[in-house]
Amino acid sequence: MKIYMYSALLAFAASTHAFTLAPKSRASVVLNSSPPGPLANGPGGQGGAQITGGASPYNGPVTGGPGGSISGKMLENEYYPSKPPTGKTKAADLLFSRDIATLPAATTIQGGALKTWSFPSSDVDRLVVSMTSDHPTLDTMTHEGRLLHAKVDLCQGPNNTPLQMIVKSGKGKLRPFKAIIETPGGHSSLFIRNIGNLEFPIMACVEAAMEDASMAGGAASEFKTVSKSVYDMANPKTLQGGSVVTFPLQSSIASVKVMLKTEGRPLNALIELVQGPNSVKHTIDLYTEHGIDRPFFCVITSPGAENVIRVVNTAPVEFPLTVGVEPYVVETN
Repeated sequence: MKIYMYSALLAFAASTHAFTLAPKSRASVVLNSSPPGPLANGPGGQGGAQITGGASPYNGPVTGGPGGSISGKMLENEYYPSKPPTGKTKAADLLFSRDIATLPAATTIQGGALKTWSFPSSDVDRLVVSMTSDHPTLDTMTHEGRLLHAKVDLCQGPNNTPLQMIVKSGKGKLRPFKAIIETPGGHSSLFIRNIGNLEFPIMACVEAAMEDASMAGGAASEFKTVSKSVYDMANPKTLQGGSVVTFPLQSSIASVKVMLKTEGRPLNALIELVQGPNSVKHTIDLYTEHGIDRPFFCVITSPGAENVIRVVNTAPVEFPLTVGVEPYVVETN
């Protein structure tokens, strides 16, 4: 009897010991087999870590320590396509990559002054408008430029202003204004008024463009070639009246292209470049009377990190618009 009871106690102890060790063994296996978590969208990190999550269009290794550069291939999602839209956009891309202050057609507009460009030819399809606060007087001051604050009006015929906008950039050289303005029917005039103080001159350049400048014959040298395909966006988004949409930008995106249009209704919108906690760096307050004949296209420079493009449809709910935002220049170190 004693031998039997002693054997039963040994068996019970062995089973109890196995029961208490099993959870520790399982926990150890789970801990050791779990992969390290992905690096969220933060500044820098260890080499080989992958950036995942968020609305970032890029996925690639992070090199260096805090503040390290990010490089990788573009990912396809709702706002950023895997490939740029096809079409004759190369000529327009070259136009927007130029230094505005060095253009022969650039002119200085003093604070409070008005400058007018007239285009009586019916061959003009659109205008390439560029503004910056870069000026020779800034050589000893700052490399980022001063305030750029201007009002742009397109006039066609007496008392007819089909397009109006107010442009403001706190550092006009660092964040210049570059846009395309449609002129269906030709015979148009563009007015740019510097509504900043006298201490803040700006430089502006307005150039006539055609769908194909080679069709102009001997006058082809007077026109730039800008195809209507610049308005093609891979994933445009409908924005109802009174609504707001935001497009977060990865720090490797140096500039973006923004397109706005409607189905024929008037277009009222506010485009903002926001950096940091609600710090607005660049604004475009836009109105066009016809969103099909007069869509809007611009290139916004986004230096630094934590940039967001915010578009507000300031029209009533009955006037939706279509917005498209895509990377224009991407830095790959």
